Amino acid sequence: MRLCPSLALLGCWLLSASPLAANGPHAGRVTELDASIDATLAQPAYQWRLPREARSADARTDDGVFVSFLKQAVRVMARAVRWVANRLGDIVDWLARRLFRTRSGRARPDRAGGWFDNPQALILIAMIATVAAGVWLGARVLVRRRRIAEPEPSKPASAVDLDDERVTADRLPAEEWLAMAERLEQEGQWRHTLRALFLAALASLGQRGWIRIAPFKSNRDYRRELDPRANADLRAAFAGHTSLFEQAWYGDWPVSPDDVRQGHAWLRRILNDA
Repeated sequence: MRLCPSLALLGCWLLSASPLAANGPHAGRVTELDASIDATLAQPAYQWRLPREARSADARTDDGVFVSFLKQAVRVMARAVRWVANRLGDIVDWLARRLFRTRSGRARPDRAGGWFDNPQALILIAMIATVAAGVWLGARVLVRRRRIAEPEPSKPASAVDLDDERVTADRLPAEEWLAMAERLEQEGQWRHTLRALFLAALASLGQRGWIRIAPFKSNRDYRRELDPRANADLRAAFAGHTSLFEQAWYGDWPVSPDDVRQGHAWLRRILNDA
């Protein structure tokens, strides 16, 4: 059924091409027939019958400026990638010839398939990749350890509220807690002085690695953490300081200067213990 239109078009073309049709009384009708044939062949259904050169030329003319630019850019990028790959292959081949040699000093012959078919080149690439991965992992470990070792910047002592139960000893170094306690003692704030002294003791123990400061830990947790490793004098000093602080801070009794002097004594024993 599909051959019938083609045969009809072929017959019409033969009639139009004959001398009688061109010079006869039906010349006008032949011209109209030629135009109809051209219009029919221009339809997409008959494009596959045209020669390949004509189809490719039509396809090129249908591309817009943007599409042509993209095609050209892709070709340029492909050539650039191919050039880089070839240069890398030359470097790998050179390194393989320098590293993998026979006893006579001559380089081992490569396969004809290219540098990616050379077993020495593949071994060299694996070695380079392994070394690069090791360097990258080592650098990450060093950076992480440095971040852990660097102490966090402490906030100013004036910004610390001793009435806030969420304040932890690692907010300030032990020296700054002690300076705050001495200032509060001069102002006659005995209760806050004892807390500053106790926070100085905790900060000192944390800086020396005896305990690890954490917001969720209680004083009893710090004692359990310290007891298995510390000597008897340090355990006794910390226990006495903890008891004095808890009685003054959580109890109802008034804090006296004698309690502050006892807090200084406990803190000196904790600081002087190596």
